Amino acid sequence: MEIEARIVRLHLAETFVIARDATDHADVVHVSIRHDGVTGNGEAAPVDRYGESVESASRFVEEHAALVGDDPFALEEIGERLAAVPGEQAAKAAIDGALHDLQGKVLGIPAHRLLGLPRQGPPTSWTVWLGDPDDMAQRAEAAAHTFKRLKLKLGGGDGLDVERVRAVRGVTDLPLQVDVNEWWSLDEALDALPQLAALGVEY
Repeated sequence: MEIEARIVRLHLAETFVIARDATDHADVVHVSIRHDGVTGNGEAAPVDRYGESVESASRFVEEHAALVGDDPFALEEIGERLAAVPGEQAAKAAIDGALHDLQGKVLGIPAHRLLGLPRQGPPTSWTVWLGDPDDMAQRAEAAAHTFKRLKLKLGGGDGLDVERVRAVRGVTDLPLQVDVNEWWSLDEALDALPQLAALGVEY
């Protein structure tokens, strides 16, 4: 099999804001694996907080291309060979995705059939990025027509996190989960969690 990686910058429709950061783009590593004239594609987004980058992921794919071998259906063996090399989980995930895509194309069936999954797939969620309560409620209401659960980014550092959740709960009954990106202190968490539980936040 032939394998290659390339870095792709995805420009976001809107600025994505969390407690630690804000960004207008996402850099991902795209992996292509070719076998007998068929190409499978995979993609992953390395996270620098875990010591990975699109550059290191791309380099991993290039330096360890031989570990993929010649059989796109030997997933367990390929996985074991990749696991023996430390780190670069995003690169390994992109390779895995490309192999599943390749298998499906070779067999003429969608990848979900390979995994024995139903067509509708698992419930999907939408992340409502950090903003003021009314703004988050408006974005949550717009997303509620398409998605089956919402993940709310909190950690505004302004004492309004519970109000953010209350505002969103006022416009939708969808299951809610929250992510403060490690921004709360212990006291803030102990104060907020019972209030969030009362608003139906699952986790």
